[in-house]
Amino acid sequence: MGLFGTPNVPVDNSGADDGQIPDVEIVRVEPHPSAERMDVWITFRNRSNKQVTIDTIEIFGDSVKLNEPLDPGGSQEVQVWEGEAPTTDDYDSVWLYYEDVHHAYKAEYYAQYSYDSGTERYFLNRFRRKSPPDRL
Repeated sequence: MGLFGTPNVPVDNSGADDGQIPDVEIVRVEPHPSAERMDVWITFRNRSNKQVTIDTIEIFGDSVKLNEPLDPGGSQEVQVWEGEAPTTDDYDSVWLYYEDVHHAYKAEYYAQYSYDSGTERYFLNRFRRKSPPDRL
């Protein structure tokens, strides 16, 4: 492990495009429900040897611009939602968009919810990655 608990990942400083898709994933979801509202914090981890930027996340039908840099082997916790909790579980897909210096990528996640009959709202439980990231 490196400083502050980050894994030691060899860093590619060459700037060359090696054709590999950087593996960036959502490793933790922390929803904070309150009555009919919900804040959502997500921890992203860059498992690649390239610097990437978390560009956008599409969540609950909205596109949220993040523009968060993420070092090779690093992780970052980011608030991605602050607002009303959904009244339906139709928002079962979450899209993560990120980029390195050469390409842009997207990854799809399934959102899993629990229903609160008192507020008639759906509160996020977790995300599960649908498939490996794709190059855009």
